[in-house]
Amino acid sequence: KNLLLHCAITQDYNTYQWYRRGIPLLKVYYAGGNTPRIETRKGVGLFFKTVLPEDQGEYSCNVSNPAADASVMGYLYVDVMPIITYISPADKYRESENFWLHCIFEGAPKPTLEWTHKCVLARAP
Repeated sequence: KNLLLHCAITQDYNTYQWYRRGIPLLKVYYAGGNTPRIETRKGVGLFFKTVLPEDQGEYSCNVSNPAADASVMGYLYVDVMPIITYISPADKYRESENFWLHCIFEGAPKPTLEWTHKCVLARAP
């Protein structure tokens, strides 16, 4: 999904620089091949062609001219859709026998887990 972090500038300026976590960003970042994934658009903002989880963090736009310096900072949060990476395989158990079901999942923010049985929320005893 595309994203534009705006840094609209209405006055003349000599320097224009984006920072991520305090480190200057290059003018263009590539995602393999020749297609830019992130690029600075002078006077407009920082454009992300694709947002990735590792893009999360603090960004700032700094401009200056002989009269003054100006800066604006913001934090980019990246949500990651939940996915299940492992679930216990099917097995057979006897009535009243104890068993464990395992589920490993990922996502951001951290997803919650609920077990259901026959469309009814399962509760631990």
